[in-house]
Amino acid sequence: MGAITKTTTQLILALGLGCIPASAQFLITPESDPHQLLNNLYGSGISLVGTPVAIGGANSSGVFSGGLSAGLDFDAGLIFSTGNVLDAIGPNDHASKSTNFGLAGDIDLAAITGLSSQDAAGLQFSFTTSTGDLFFNFLFASEEYEEYINSSVNDVFAFFLTPDIDPNTPGNQPGVTRNLALIQGTNDPITVDTVTPTTNSSSYISNKTGTENHQFDGRTKNIIASAEGIGPGEHIIKIVIGDSGDSVLDSAVFLQAGTFGGQPGLVTNGLPVIATLRQTQLSMAQVGLRDVNSRLFRLRNRRPHLAPIVPSSDKGSYSSKGGGKEIIPMPLEQKRWEAFGSLHTYSENVDGSATLLPGTRLSIITLPDYEIDVFGGTAGIEYRYNNEWSLGAAVIANHSKVDMGTLGDIDSDGYALAFYASYYKQNFLNGPGNWYADFLYGYGTNDNDIARRSIAGSATSNTESNDHIFAINTGYSLRNKSWIHGPFGSLTLTKGKLDGFTEAGVGAASFPTMDHESLLGRLGYRVAKVIPLSRGTLIPQIHTAWEHEFENDSITIGGFPLSAPAEDRLVSGLGVSWEFSENGRAFLNYENRIGSDIESHQINLRFGFKF
Repeated sequence: MGAITKTTTQLILALGLGCIPASAQFLITPESDPHQLLNNLYGSGISLVGTPVAIGGANSSGVFSGGLSAGLDFDAGLIFSTGNVLDAIGPNDHASKSTNFGLAGDIDLAAITGLSSQDAAGLQFSFTTSTGDLFFNFLFASEEYEEYINSSVNDVFAFFLTPDIDPNTPGNQPGVTRNLALIQGTNDPITVDTVTPTTNSSSYISNKTGTENHQFDGRTKNIIASAEGIGPGEHIIKIVIGDSGDSVLDSAVFLQAGTFGGQPGLVTNGLPVIATLRQTQLSMAQVGLRDVNSRLFRLRNRRPHLAPIVPSSDKGSYSSKGGGKEIIPMPLEQKRWEAFGSLHTYSENVDGSATLLPGTRLSIITLPDYEIDVFGGTAGIEYRYNNEWSLGAAVIANHSKVDMGTLGDIDSDGYALAFYASYYKQNFLNGPGNWYADFLYGYGTNDNDIARRSIAGSATSNTESNDHIFAINTGYSLRNKSWIHGPFGSLTLTKGKLDGFTEAGVGAASFPTMDHESLLGRLGYRVAKVIPLSRGTLIPQIHTAWEHEFENDSITIGGFPLSAPAEDRLVSGLGVSWEFSENGRAFLNYENRIGSDIESHQINLRFGFKF
């Protein structure tokens, strides 16, 4: 066999890529034809050689769909069982589900456990890999959990690879069979005794109380088997599970459709798409609220008093002149209502991330590279209750387009309502500056059309999401003649839900409902200058801030992590407001956010008219 070369390969785990349709219900169909079984298993870069051979009886193997609805880590694939595959369907209402077929065992399985082997089930075939690599996803489940751990029985699953002989590399012990089904990052085989609540517990999930809708009392999490650098020859695979020590109490292995592949980098997976969709919902929710926030932010530059209040000697703003204080009175204002509208455009580029699997050179893409473009508008009204309090409401509409390259794209339309109360106190605590605070709440919904591309074709779906947003902004403004400056800060909490959905088309899959949450903080400083013009007043402004994400951590779905962009970003912005008449004003603002793996740009154009 040739010298084994290892290179880091980014694997986008296949999800429902076989010929098995997605289903909201956990379904199992017995299938003993080895060709049909293999058609639902192998993916890109693999070619069958010769005739596959099924191991076991007519009901020892089958195809399944709706695995996510049963609590499994993937939706579709193959099942091999030491008993009847139909008995795997939940709920877990039988403590010792068992079928004794009286079938032969497997000598290689017996060598792993040191126990007798019975009722073996599986599939054996020869194949070639165009890349010289092999990858495969599975999970193991058993009725022997947890009563028979470390007892005289120990059901086992193995994935035996016998690589082809390569005459160009003598001395490398070519053709030696090895078991690829190992606990991630260890050399432990997959048995009832090696994955338990106390041994390799991070890979174990208990189902004793029936929290998952299948019959087994416990199972492993999704496990990836891999063999890198095995060469391009004809190799032999034996996938086999068996009873060990007795012939009762069923065990099964679930194999994820489409993941037996030699070119994993080309296998398209729903998990990165779902990670992107999750981030898109947060971005759309925050873009709309940021538009309302930005309006309030710009109004801090000058806040006129309502007539007939006249500034007294202890009101107004302060500046230095000749070592003393100069009172700069604020103008009087007659109008209490203001209608406002805006247009905004937002673009965001994210560099993807991957997680290296323990014990391998294999990395899983947990967030792909993607670009999102949002265009939208806001319309609202504000009422000045008095010189300190204002109340407002706005409606926000957004349309976004997400480009994930070869993975697919997402089109979303969203609508939101926002309500706010704003407090402004001149000469706060009799000091030289003015303090303000805004309290905002928003509720929004998004309708999402998703096109996910896979090695087999394209799958489409539609789902909805909703978000609740709570925000508080605060800051302190100082005036020095025509200059206004001061610190500011904000906290924005977003809590939302993305509805579960089922795709249609080639390689369709089902995805569960997901929650998302973000707590975004900002701390910064701004500087503005008031410039009187022959017609109105011009106020240019710049600001910079540190932005930190406190809550948007990576989550796990299907046993694998979904990542989020970096937590820290530098925010910088500039803008200008023009009070072109007594009752009218316009704002133009640009803001840039940069993190280690994210960059965004937002432009807002606003108009307001008092009445």
